[in-house]
Amino acid sequence: IGDWSGQGNRRIRNPLKKRGFKMSKYKKNYLRHVIIKVDLAGIPSLDKELPKELKEIISKLFPIFEPKAGVFQEFDIATTGVKVTSRIESTDWIFYGVNKEKVLTLSRDKRIADWTSLTVDYLKYDSFEKTYKEFITMVDAVKSTFSISKIQRLGLRYVNNIYLNEKNPLNWNKYINSHLLSGLRFAEDKNLVIRIFHNLEIKYDDINVRFQYGIHN
Repeated sequence: IGDWSGQGNRRIRNPLKKRGFKMSKYKKNYLRHVIIKVDLAGIPSLDKELPKELKEIISKLFPIFEPKAGVFQEFDIATTGVKVTSRIESTDWIFYGVNKEKVLTLSRDKRIADWTSLTVDYLKYDSFEKTYKEFITMVDAVKSTFSISKIQRLGLRYVNNIYLNEKNPLNWNKYINSHLLSGLRFAEDKNLVIRIFHNLEIKYDDINVRFQYGIHN
């Protein structure tokens, strides 16, 4: 699993393209999910209604509309009993692709009152360029609808599923960049390894980038 996230107040851009990284593609796509999430502040409550013009723009790429109402509650559990400390009724505005191969969710952040989250989950991944173009289109639509100039947080997650019928299931050198496998080389007995995760944080001007990667289990 690889997870990229950043914080900053400039327009989202492709950091790989700017720095001259060569984009390569596997003959077989191992990605099970690609999830992009951006947190925005300053959006009026979307608990009851979604602006018509925003809905129309999203529906061009995500035509199936299935909103879902829900309740978020927090409890305080003590020896004297259970007490509800907060209760939020809200609606998750959910849009699907034609074949439900991708899902867009626009929802209120349940923990930070002034934040709204835009999440796109690609269940069938094609390419970075296509994913980036679609996501930027959606973010720009939300920003222009509510006149927002600042993005609070951005996250990008790749979930890989690689099935190996080999004697050594942890020999990933043919599939994963060897620099990302140092944790495996460090362990003397790889049969005892149950999880490996790394956290790399880099600062580009006013943007903080956190790259988390490893083997979940």
